[in-house]
Amino acid sequence: MPRPPWRGKTPDHTGDDIALDREWGATLLGYFARFPAERGGVLVGIRSAGRVEITAAVFPPQQMATPVRCSFDTAVIEGVNDTLRAVEETRLAPYAATVLGWVHSHPHLGVFLSEQDQRTLNTWTDLDAAAVALVADPFARDDQIAGWGRACGPRRLLVRDDRKALMLNQGAKLADVLSGFARPGQGGLWDVVGCGAVVSVRVSRRAAAHPRTEETR
Repeated sequence: MPRPPWRGKTPDHTGDDIALDREWGATLLGYFARFPAERGGVLVGIRSAGRVEITAAVFPPQQMATPVRCSFDTAVIEGVNDTLRAVEETRLAPYAATVLGWVHSHPHLGVFLSEQDQRTLNTWTDLDAAAVALVADPFARDDQIAGWGRACGPRRLLVRDDRKALMLNQGAKLADVLSGFARPGQGGLWDVVGCGAVVSVRVSRRAAAHPRTEETR
């Protein structure tokens, strides 16, 4: 069982707080612990005054995955945006309103922004000033998750127990819709990390909407 992600000292912070559900944080750490290499994805959730609330993370097929670096096709971001627009009139809308930013793992490295990470985050915030970045190391002894925002300033994590994250059925629905918006060449296994569950959907390089698999945590 992963250690709680909020252990250790809270850094000085500026800008919006980052809120996440305690079980979602544990699910994310458990997911990352399965991979010896770094893994990156897109954060999904809602924004309110002074706060961003993470409800899910979408992990597309990785273009590169090594112990110190990962990358994915940036066109994935538009596909996730298209997915969220497609569900904005459904029951998923209160949980999956917008893309919040980017998340990746640092297995056995600790939680920090490397020089490359800082460049990546600055690119995100040039396009969306409110974008945030989350870094997680499930093997760290102290802080296991940390967040940053514009100008690579650290953000305070608000860890809650109100289950304000995608549950299994909601994650499965999002994965189903997401598979229909995958671009050509983005085939492979896509994962949606929600609260207590990882939902996976395998997408063909030529066609989408392939059967999904569900894996509870």
